[in-house]
Amino acid sequence: MPKLKIGIIGLGEVAQIIHLPVLESLSDKFEITAVCDISPKLLEVAGDRYNVSNRYTNAAELASLSELDAVLVCNSDEYHADCVIAAVQNKKHVLIEKPM
Repeated sequence: MPKLKIGIIGLGEVAQIIHLPVLESLSDKFEITAVCDISPKLLEVAGDRYNVSNRYTNAAELASLSELDAVLVCNSDEYHADCVIAAVQNKKHVLIEKPM
């Protein structure tokens, strides 16, 4: 089975402590293909740490990547709807951090 290519929107505490390390530990099943955050510094740190070259400050741009299988939405909950809609419109599977 090929690895699922995941894009992550929001690189805050929950992504850093839970999602990124778990995806890395399951690297035989998942590939972190793209990351997105409004903070250029977080993009640099997470991108370098997880060897991700696809870095975005715009969630809709990340969601439009053809190679992604799924998008994990971890940003602030008031932005969840816009990110989910962008991902679904681009025919991506969506995982969303609570609250939805």
